[in-house]
Parts: sequence; C-alpha cells; structure tokens
Amino acid sequence: EGIGVTMGRLRDFAKGATMPDGLMEEVRQLATQYQFFHWHLIFPEVSKQKGFDLVIGNPPWEKINFKDEEYFADSHPHIANAANKAQRKALLEKLRMDEPLAFSRYGAAKATHDRMSIFFRFSGYFPLTGVSRINLYSVFCETALRIVNPTGFCGLVLASGIVTDENNKDLFGFLINTKRLAHAWGFDNREGV
Repeated sequence: EGIGVTMGRLRDFAKGATMPDGLMEEVRQLATQYQFFHWHLIFPEVSKQKGFDLVIGNPPWEKINFKDEEYFADSHPHIANAANKAQRKALLEKLRMDEPLAFSRYGAAKATHDRMSIFFRFSGYFPLTGVSRINLYSVFCETALRIVNPTGFCGLVLASGIVTDENNKDLFGFLINTKRLAHAWGFDNREGV
C-alpha cells in the first residue's frame, strides 16, 4: 500500500519538511511510470515571458476509453472477440489463472487508464475539457491555450468536434468569449487523401 502523495505533503516538502519514509521512492516510481512533464521546469525562460509565442501541434485524436476488446486484439484475440460481456469475463478469469503475468499487465494498463481519466476529470487542470467523453485532442488544445502567451498564437490540427461536440462547448465558448479563435477550417476527406 502506498504512503500517499498529497498536495499537503508536497507543499511541506517544498518548505523544507522531511518526507515520511518511503515517500520519495513512491514519488520517483510515479514519476517514472507517468513521465510527468512540467512546462515551467523544462522551459523556465518561457514561463518568465508568460508563455510561448507560438504553439504548433497535431495531437492524437484518441478517446480516453479503455476497451478490453482493443487491449486484447493482438495478444489474445479470443478475449477481444468474445460474444458478450459474460463470456469475456469468464475468459479474463481463465487468463488470470492460466497466464498471471498477462493478466497482471492487463490490470496495470487498465489502472493506468483509470488514473489518467480521473486526472483529466478531477485535477482541476482541465476545467474546459475534462468532462464527459475525454478526447486527447481536446486536452491538448486546452494545454496549448494555457502555455501560449496572451499575444501568442496556436496552430493545431484538431478534429472538427473541437467546435461542434457537446463535450467541447466550454472550450469553444472560452475561445469565442476571449476572442482567441482566429480561424477554424474543416476538411472532409472523402477521397481518402
């Protein structure tokens, strides 16, 4: 069982307090596992300038939605292609008994996904996009807006849902109300180019 990395303990540590035994190791393990990225630490000169002048990107268009079918598609297609949820549950129990290492990897992947989803929804870092069905392009867009300076520009390749989907309405409203949206072009690639 973990020691519990809390904001209170981290604030105390920043003020010079000692950490409980094992807490620093837990922090190191979590940092390795999740590979946290702190913009202000990696780019301190940009932080002093209140952000980047330009942010360009083509973030992943992937929903944060762990699916057993996708996870097992390559490694255990019989689980992925189970006829129904009850059959899949039985196959997962068999996997737990017959291949404990594979089942352990599955459990770890599912737990990582669940923690990521909780972070997006409840950390407070994504107030505009950490809602409903979270798509990575939405949270990348919100991050780009956070790291660009007030007179800077963002150029992002995003799905049209950034301006049309219900779960992005707060972000779109923010873009409109703050006059941060200069252009939004939509392309329909019917030719498969």
